[in-house]
Amino acid sequence: MNVTLPNGQVINGVPEGTTKAQVMRKAIAAGLATENDFAQAPKPVDSTPRNIDFKPTVAPEKKGFMQGIKDFIAGGEEGKRNIFAAPELNELSWRAAKSGLGGLLTGDPAEIQQIIASNYPEAEFGDINGQMGVRLPSGDYLLQPEGMDPLDVARFGTDVAAFTPASGIIKTGAKQLAKGALVAGGTQAGYQSAFS
Repeated sequence: MNVTLPNGQVINGVPEGTTKAQVMRKAIAAGLATENDFAQAPKPVDSTPRNIDFKPTVAPEKKGFMQGIKDFIAGGEEGKRNIFAAPELNELSWRAAKSGLGGLLTGDPAEIQQIIASNYPEAEFGDINGQMGVRLPSGDYLLQPEGMDPLDVARFGTDVAAFTPASGIIKTGAKQLAKGALVAGGTQAGYQSAFS
């Protein structure tokens, strides 16, 4: 292999596995370099305080107006990490059904945590970017990600139903059924008169 010395000289045919110290001794002995060539310049001391846990990231792409609306509704990337999207909670099992129903009836992350913990003893809970999260065998998920998701819509429906008198629901349902029957009957009558 070829080795370039700090002074720019190139040594050809150096055997593989030769250490830097061996190359330095042989280069100095052969007059190809001096010890000063191998002396490392002291590294400048940076007095700026640095966070050891800092992880560099790339600036996110600027999103358009419509993408911003979609992210608000779907929760963006965080919406994909919703605990109720986890494969464990979407299997056909009793514990998945209990967790799903419990999550539907509450919007409180602490209560969702209790529900998940009682049905999934292997779940570990912690913080994910300042939000309550859970670690399951399939990955890390947020208990209640930012934005709106289909579960929020269903929760709203159950909340409205809880405060609506049963007679009002039945009355509204009967009205809608009657309207549908009238429209369907009118359509059928018009269809038959047109083709008879």
